[in-house]
Amino acid sequence: MDYFDTFTFGDEVSENKPSPVPYLTALERTGLVANEAFAVEDSLVGATSASRAGMGVFLIPDSSFERNYSEKDKENLQIIEQGKDLKIVIDFVNKKTAKNS
Repeated sequence: MDYFDTFTFGDEVSENKPSPVPYLTALERTGLVANEAFAVEDSLVGATSASRAGMGVFLIPDSSFERNYSEKDKENLQIIEQGKDLKIVIDFVNKKTAKNS
């Protein structure tokens, strides 16, 4: 838990996913705007919520479902990348950090 400055839980918001409210609340708490943050989600419901809040999304489907979402599934979502694990997020952050150094 030392890695996060703030948390937003479902019982703290007026609407749950796929509404954008959970992500809009999280953005407000951090003082960030949507293009300064991204979401990491394991479901289309969560990816829809983040996309509706204007955020890009890393989609890492829950491995227990053995599911890889199709392009049709992801229509209208702001998917940065889809992968199997958090390595795609780490690689993205490392590239951005190196680029901005």
